[in-house]
Amino acid sequence: MDALLAHYERNKLYYSQEDHLDPRMVRAIEMGWIVLAKYYNMTEEVPVYTAALLLDPSRRAAYIRKNWPDAWVQPAINAATQLWEENFKVKSITDDDLSIPSSIPPPETPLRTHGIELDLLLKDMEVITADLREDKFKSFIDLPPFRIDCSPLEWWGRRS
Repeated sequence: MDALLAHYERNKLYYSQEDHLDPRMVRAIEMGWIVLAKYYNMTEEVPVYTAALLLDPSRRAAYIRKNWPDAWVQPAINAATQLWEENFKVKSITDDDLSIPSSIPPPETPLRTHGIELDLLLKDMEVITADLREDKFKSFIDLPPFRIDCSPLEWWGRRS
């Protein structure tokens, strides 16, 4: 839709100039604009279009911030976030979920004393994954976009 809107704007300007004046084209563009506006207004009611843009790794929130009017950006992102939270988000993990239940006895102290240095070194070198308490949708949409070599749906279907 954004591409169509830009196309309409560019061509309406072109066909409105004196040296390229074509009232029929201007009128046709205006009629197309009416239909496009109808669908644009629907995106406010159903945030699926916004969610699709946000989940496209080549667009994300940066695309919306760059190409949409400022007044639309935050409400659209909020609506897509609400869609995510109500339909797709997995229950958040709290600190209590990560704690060890008291019914489990503490591990026994290892009897060995050799090799502990290696264990400590390897522990320092561990790669820590993302914070499980952070919202995955918010994290994803705020990352910088990058070019993909397929459709967003194909990208999401790939196994990494």
